[in-house]
Amino acid sequence: MTPGPLDRQARSAPRCTLVILFNHPFPKNIDKLRSIYGARFHDMLFLMPLVRVDDPSVVTVYRGGFNFHGHVADAIDAIAARDSDLYLFCQDDLLLNPALTPSGFHDSVDFDRHDGFIPQPESFSGPGREDWPWNDRVLSRIAAPTSSLYGGGVEDFARHLPPLAEATERFARYGITARRYPKPYSPGVGMAAFFRRLARSPRAAALPYPLAVAFSDFFALRRDALRPVAHYLGLFAAMDLFVEVSVATAMILACRNLATLADTPWRVSIDWTDRKELLRQGATDLQTVYRNFDETLLYMHPVKLSAIAV
Repeated sequence: MTPGPLDRQARSAPRCTLVILFNHPFPKNIDKLRSIYGARFHDMLFLMPLVRVDDPSVVTVYRGGFNFHGHVADAIDAIAARDSDLYLFCQDDLLLNPALTPSGFHDSVDFDRHDGFIPQPESFSGPGREDWPWNDRVLSRIAAPTSSLYGGGVEDFARHLPPLAEATERFARYGITARRYPKPYSPGVGMAAFFRRLARSPRAAALPYPLAVAFSDFFALRRDALRPVAHYLGLFAAMDLFVEVSVATAMILACRNLATLADTPWRVSIDWTDRKELLRQGATDLQTVYRNFDETLLYMHPVKLSAIAV
């Protein structure tokens, strides 16, 4: 039998914290998550929005689901206080491979060499991204920060980031070079502006700074990258920049040697089936889910945790 990605033995067990991120307040799922992961991840921290929970492992945070990266920035002192070698950030609505352990993940990603991991960063302005539904939201926060309707209120954000030449070089390592977005901007207000926009010939919108995008419900940071990444996540949260742009961009800018899926034996599964239909079709107990779990998957997403018996 060919060895799977988890079969290698780690040279030493890293101290690891599994940080569970919640988009919405679901404190009832905390015990279930402990049942799923507690035997493998001996240190867990829960970032719970809007509600207080009488549990020392729960940190209350105050961000919406569109910028949950701000949870990391706001809770950075509590996260860093765990004093771990490796931090795994995982949304509560995905399910990690049942064989995943801190040592196995450390080795498969090679955290002796890499200081961060995010699955698949791409260019925000690359091919095929023109119809992403969050485009106007992202563009507005960087192109019109003082707009009373569209802005996030953070002016001249690039002065808080690495110089443009340095950033351009960092993004180029991951094949991200485009700095012109192939869509007109800024959006107008009202129906008249809408029809003018439809009639206008498309033109590229210049980006003041390169941006990446990646599915960001799971990422990992080595201890030395934790605070540098959190600093940029805090800036992007202040800008109200959408999470899937914020996490990927912050990690490329702050990590010295970022790993992606291409550096590992893993792949991921993201099912965009309607949530109600997914719930109707899906297994209702954890053992059935695990029996059908592909060993090459790092995680599967989404999982309706409240509907699965543990």
